[in-house]
Amino acid sequence: MLLEIDAMRKRQAGFTLIELVVVIVILGILAATAMPRFMDMQKDARKATMQGVLGSVRGAAAIAHSGQLAAQGGPTAPVKMEGETITMCGTYPDSVGASGILLAAGIDNTQYTVVAGGTGASKLTTITAQNVTAANAANCRVSYTTPADCAATGTAPTITIDVSNCG
Repeated sequence: MLLEIDAMRKRQAGFTLIELVVVIVILGILAATAMPRFMDMQKDARKATMQGVLGSVRGAAAIAHSGQLAAQGGPTAPVKMEGETITMCGTYPDSVGASGILLAAGIDNTQYTVVAGGTGASKLTTITAQNVTAANAANCRVSYTTPADCAATGTAPTITIDVSNCG
């Protein structure tokens, strides 16, 4: 009887090749079903990030505009926000340079590709923040356009979002 127990212990020392193959196949099936869901979550995360950028830009523009009106400065008088000087255009943050809406909204070019474009009164009027991890960054972006005439007051900037291809 003792010999039989010793023989059984020696046979049960590890897993058989078939058991290992079955485990690997099961893990492969689980990975194949989970991977597409994970990829969709990344796309949704990029969209949500750009929605956050949109909210940040809208909020920063509104706060700077109200600060401009409260200070009763001219339409291009700079505004202080959290110790930073924000350049203004028509009582809203300017789209030109790093001291306008980018600074007010806390957008930097390490997380987003910042593209300037559009012309009006010999200066750039549109700034676009594109998600750097998107497959097609041109269709995963937030754009901010100031009026062409910065001396005019009462014209709000145009803020748009495109998340049609954040995959």
